[in-house]
Amino acid sequence: MKRLRQIRDYLIEYGNIPKRDFACHVIGSEQIPVESQTETGIWLFDDIYDAVIHIEDVSGSEYENIRLLLYEWFRENQQENEKLSLAGDFITDVLSLITVSVTLKDSVHIVPDPEGKIERDRQRWRIADPPNEENFI
Repeated sequence: MKRLRQIRDYLIEYGNIPKRDFACHVIGSEQIPVESQTETGIWLFDDIYDAVIHIEDVSGSEYENIRLLLYEWFRENQQENEKLSLAGDFITDVLSLITVSVTLKDSVHIVPDPEGKIERDRQRWRIADPPNEENFI
């Protein structure tokens, strides 16, 4: 759930939202097999998942900032099949809760490692960043 953590960290850093006001939940996931060799290991599958981020105690102007930050993050980082939607629950002039719904894609790549926790074809492996990481940020 690397991409979900990236969005959370981005909003905390640039939106000045305290971590205590966040809750992130993955609500569904589908693994799409790829099984192809890379220069350093094996690209096993793409994990396409739906997630929800709840942000509490947000004012109307903060809502606009969060909306623009999310738009910019997706504009710069969106991959195929990824989606974003935003909803807010208002109490008087104050927005009490923002719900961000996202569909994200993480690529799962493994590399040989004698200490790895994954056994495959009589060899030990560990999960690693894909070799062309710039495509996955």
